[in-house]
Amino acid sequence: MDKRKSLKYDINRFAQCYNDMSLPTKIDVAEKVGMPRRSVNYYEKWCEKQGIYLVNRSFNKGRFTQKYYCNTEKLLSDEPVVWWLIGFIAADGYLRGDRITISQSKHDVGLVDTIKDEFSIENPAYEMVNSAGNLTKKIDFKCEEFTERLLSLGITNKKSLTIKRPPIVNRRHALCFIRGYVDGDGSVGRYKTGACEDYLKFSVVGTEDMMLYFNNVLGNTGNIYRTRGFYTLVFNGSKADRVLNDIYSESLGFQSRKEKIFKNN
Repeated sequence: MDKRKSLKYDINRFAQCYNDMSLPTKIDVAEKVGMPRRSVNYYEKWCEKQGIYLVNRSFNKGRFTQKYYCNTEKLLSDEPVVWWLIGFIAADGYLRGDRITISQSKHDVGLVDTIKDEFSIENPAYEMVNSAGNLTKKIDFKCEEFTERLLSLGITNKKSLTIKRPPIVNRRHALCFIRGYVDGDGSVGRYKTGACEDYLKFSVVGTEDMMLYFNNVLGNTGNIYRTRGFYTLVFNGSKADRVLNDIYSESLGFQSRKEKIFKNN
């Protein structure tokens, strides 16, 4: 059996890009091939074992460089979709220096492509299969001005247990922020319970301060429970219907999976 067939990425393409001296870093090689950066070393060793020629070269050790375009002007605006993205990153994004990483798995991988399209992010999105066997899609991009905006709102690289309510006064912006947070880390479901064939339940998890903020914006009709150091805000039945109608009232030009569940689409 030809071992090359078991490789995810084309080995000849890898060797061609590796030998291209116009690509100064291993990050550049990885992006040209369309593979994660960490795969470059593995493919180097594989080529050596198989006798595939690679140029003996030294790569620059520079880290992530600004090589791709993104719509910075839009990212710094007050458009509803921007507040949605800020909430999404607060729930399910990751900051490392001035880099922003967004990943989704299973049924929500399409949101990564939606974000790329909405903000004209040219960085490639990577697909992989996680340890649970689920498809995961990830994008890494850099926008120093937008990162500064996130930091000013309390969204840091160690936010899970520390993030506090953002200083958002405008209710329209707050609802879009909550919507992004819910699409990133909330739960919307319809269930059969007793005589009710279509019982709506909505919940979201976070810090106590953030859940109190959400509940306040949504009319203080939810219940907050503490679970393993986190707090869960829960709305059931008609209360869930009312608050989700508020959250998803703004047209963003696309629908998340959770919005489709709520609207029975």
